[in-house]
Amino acid sequence: MILQDANLGFPEINYLGLYHYVIEDAIFPYWFLRNVPNLEWLQVNSCSFKKIFQDERLVAEKSSTRLKGLTLYQLPELQHIYEEGCQIYPVLEKLEYLAIHACPSLTMLSPSSATFSCLTDLEITNCNGLKKLITYPTARSLAKLTTMTVTDCVSLEEIITGSEDVEIALTSLVTLKLECLPRLNKFSASKCLLKLPLLEDLVVRECPRMMIFSEGNVRTPNLRKVKTAQDAGKWHMKGNLNDKIKNMYEDKVCIGFSIYFLCNINSPFVFHRMQYGWFLTSKSRKIEENQVF
Repeated sequence: MILQDANLGFPEINYLGLYHYVIEDAIFPYWFLRNVPNLEWLQVNSCSFKKIFQDERLVAEKSSTRLKGLTLYQLPELQHIYEEGCQIYPVLEKLEYLAIHACPSLTMLSPSSATFSCLTDLEITNCNGLKKLITYPTARSLAKLTTMTVTDCVSLEEIITGSEDVEIALTSLVTLKLECLPRLNKFSASKCLLKLPLLEDLVVRECPRMMIFSEGNVRTPNLRKVKTAQDAGKWHMKGNLNDKIKNMYEDKVCIGFSIYFLCNINSPFVFHRMQYGWFLTSKSRKIEENQVF
């Protein structure tokens, strides 16, 4: 492959896409980084790599490449972007945009010691192997993160994992979207103070197990609205964020229990779906016009 020649350089390339490279034991061609010093955007789509960046200290030291954008899409065998101890940090130290879609074998976004001090946008979608998204040290490095979107990850339980006692401050985060995460228990597992001073828009949809937002206290002075599936488009925010999430959870539990009880085969009541809503009647009585649920 031409990019493997260390004597060749391609300074004019700032965007590179690698598509449909599917072979057994495929290895991502990480060595090309030294040949494309001005590369800013990298997209990898529909390939069989198990990891993107290898532990190649020589490549990392000689390469002047500093990626600004990285998109990983439909990589069914991907287990790591890079592993703990990998000397690839300089390549990602200027990363601003990271999007990962449909990578079911990925179990953690990055090693526990990873930092993303320049990251502004993070988007994770349909990564069903994820249980914990980022570690406590990584979260503390996200000072410039403005938008985080996490959707359709069926195994995800926590966004920030760890039990350290030092506060976390996502000082630039404005928009946070958590949608279709059936096993998500909380955003942060840490009992320390979580500061989100610029957070304005928070969406929490279809997260039925989310009982609280954080194990510790949360400060969101600019947050005025929380959008949920139950609100059908309405926004509201009263009290602190942990209380709001707790109330949402309790409402869902109550609604779920009521529907279970009323629809249970042994229940004396039954629902009837009609033109203007649900009608509730006793099993021994006919529907009456004033029995609307």
